[in-house]
Amino acid sequence: MSLPAPKKWVIICCPVSGKKNGVQLMEEIFIPKMKGYNIDVDMVLTKDVGHATELAKEYGSEETGLVIVGGDGTIHECLDGLLESNKLNKVMLGLLSQGTINGYYHSGRLPDVASLPDLIKKNSHRCQPLMKISDDMGQISTMCFEAIYMGLGYVPARGAQEWRKTPLGPFFGIIYNIFKGCLFPKTAAIKGKLSLYKKGETEPLLIEDEFFWIVITQRSPYSGTITENEMWVSYLRLKNFPGFSRMMDCFSPPMEHMSGLINIMEDHVCVDRFTFEQTEGNIGVCLDGDPMDGGKVLSGRHIPKAWNIVADREFPKRVANEVYKPRPPTACAEKFVQEHELPKGVEMTTLPASELENKAGSGLRYLFLGAMIVAGISAAYLAYTSQD
Repeated sequence: MSLPAPKKWVIICCPVSGKKNGVQLMEEIFIPKMKGYNIDVDMVLTKDVGHATELAKEYGSEETGLVIVGGDGTIHECLDGLLESNKLNKVMLGLLSQGTINGYYHSGRLPDVASLPDLIKKNSHRCQPLMKISDDMGQISTMCFEAIYMGLGYVPARGAQEWRKTPLGPFFGIIYNIFKGCLFPKTAAIKGKLSLYKKGETEPLLIEDEFFWIVITQRSPYSGTITENEMWVSYLRLKNFPGFSRMMDCFSPPMEHMSGLINIMEDHVCVDRFTFEQTEGNIGVCLDGDPMDGGKVLSGRHIPKAWNIVADREFPKRVANEVYKPRPPTACAEKFVQEHELPKGVEMTTLPASELENKAGSGLRYLFLGAMIVAGISAAYLAYTSQD
């Protein structure tokens, strides 16, 4: 649904996201440029968890667009507010990612703080899809814009939450839990049945096994770019775990998923909807960066053309060079590529043959580096907590 240009814009800014410089960027770059275009703009700051939801309800309208400045959590709160007030498809949104990873910003090649006012002036936007996610216990019911992670993907998000109030902070929790999950993969794995409903088909593709990692996203697995009308399920079963060094290489910056999962995962299925039934324990899932606990069954469906984002009208074919980092394909990933034809018009992230030999062992660095970092920081933390 194409929207007319809003008469006014309100910035919802989380001042503590990422580098904590969101307010400065707005005051020094964005607001002066908007005023130079004679576009009415105000700014409000979030004060606590959940505040962005209330601000989105209060300010968002057909006449008033919202510029959201913060991480995935802030964006998700505004998304919830617009959903609850039944205004999601009526409000124009500018997204200025200020989080730690900013995956949605990179996959969509969204504008930065300097170029966003130019696109607002042109009323340049695209209607992008979302994913509706719920569980069988009523504990999860939301829309997701970035990704849903189960298995390994849940582990680092939970780690961030567990370590958030310690002196080492949430980022240590992410790195520590990734390291632990890749070193002892069975501790991150989940058992269950994945039911995948391809477009136009009523009978699902069933995969029942022990999964190390499941990713549901609107990014192309081939390139990492946001798609106009696709939802992909990519998975890696425990029996195809590629080894510690290769998995740590996957999470070395820039993280591999930024430019697609084609070289790491064993299968990729484009679906309209899916269900995952976990056979042991309750489901733990990471939704747009936030860990959540649900029941035994998680369901999701694709919602096309769900919200309007200020951006170039054309969807990107390739991520920016700063996050484009091909890795050597795992054995199961290579098998998938050999057995599936590349979709028409799609670019695939590929490591040149000349670099394969040099790159194949690169992940070994992370075994020793990661071990030293974790050991050193853990020792420092234990020393700190043991002080009187």
